Amino acid sequence: MTTPMTPLEMERLAFVKFLFDQGQAQARQPEPLNATAVLSFHDAVEQFLRLAADHLGVSLSKNVTFLGYWSEIKSGSTANITLPSKAPMDRMNSLRVGFKHHGTIPSKSAIEQSRADSVTFFTDAVPMVFGVGFEGIDMIDLVTQPETAKILRHTQAQADAGQWPSAMAGLMIAFTGLVNHYGEYHTYDRSHPFRFGPTIGPLATSMDPVTTALRPLFQAVGSMQTAMRIMALGIDYSQYAKFEVICPKVSQIYSENGTRYTFHLTEAQRQALGVTEYESGRHFVIEAAIQAARAESALQARSDHQAINSPAPGVWHSGTAHEWKAPEEA
Repeated sequence: MTTPMTPLEMERLAFVKFLFDQGQAQARQPEPLNATAVLSFHDAVEQFLRLAADHLGVSLSKNVTFLGYWSEIKSGSTANITLPSKAPMDRMNSLRVGFKHHGTIPSKSAIEQSRADSVTFFTDAVPMVFGVGFEGIDMIDLVTQPETAKILRHTQAQADAGQWPSAMAGLMIAFTGLVNHYGEYHTYDRSHPFRFGPTIGPLATSMDPVTTALRPLFQAVGSMQTAMRIMALGIDYSQYAKFEVICPKVSQIYSENGTRYTFHLTEAQRQALGVTEYESGRHFVIEAAIQAARAESALQARSDHQAINSPAPGVWHSGTAHEWKAPEEA
């Protein structure tokens, strides 16, 4: 009988799944970019082995080797657990050593073998140690923004029902809300670091000559503002560009009854959407949420600084001016 996981262990296990899914995305890249998948698969397995040892109360040797986890967990665990796939994981480890330390780029078939071996390992080992299925691990536990996590859980329910267009539209809504959370945060603060000015939207449809002339400018500025907000949060813009292509176009409608969303796609686009596109998009949004969460510390530091240095009501500037002098020339 397995011991229940703590919240921290659930988060760590979700991170293992995140690393594995990252490896799967890398494995789909063209050669030689797909070679980095081996590193991600290996990192995911090693993170799992360390977590399994902690969960089972195994005291590991200080310099335990990769293959040493199997023997130390077996001998040190009161649950008498023998982890599976030692030989396939040894094969993957050799591939990783050759690539990382000797510059030997693995072949496409070797990368696919490592992916398949990792799937087998996690499918067998996760239930053995934690009593849950590997596919049931929810990476949403890594998302710290409540609203983003809420939408992602809703889209997962749609994906489980095979409603791929709605699920993909939900991913775009989740991502847009994530960026807006930081980009429109404290809109009264004109110098807010992730804002880049008031949000620029499209001009209303009009045949007025001035409006017609300004429309391309507004479109260009709006696109640049979106790109700057994304990149400032540390999100890979090239990955966003791929994500935007596979997602339906979403429109946001405000009314007295709340916010509604509509999405548009052609029949060809509808037929092209499936589990591969959804899993890729979901992984991107979760990775973006993890990257963007780093902005929280910057916003908190800024808030603390403003609380200390804010001038008194009605005073434009407080404090004493001091002159900075350049060093004297020799």
